[in-house]
Amino acid sequence: MYRPDLLAYDLYGTIKLWWVFSQRNMDIIKDPIYDMLPGVKIFLPKSSNLAKTLGV
Repeated sequence: MYRPDLLAYDLYGTIKLWWVFSQRNMDIIKDPIYDMLPGVKIFLPKSSNLAKTLGV
């Protein structure tokens, strides 16, 4: 199990964007807690793209 909140903090500086991984990888991540395992390759949105899209 991996913690998407900690990954969001490492990449974007906030734990509040943990849900972005599930939205961007709907075909890979069905459950954001149990499906984020070591070795699973997911797409990670750039922080600049999130800033434009979400206004954060």
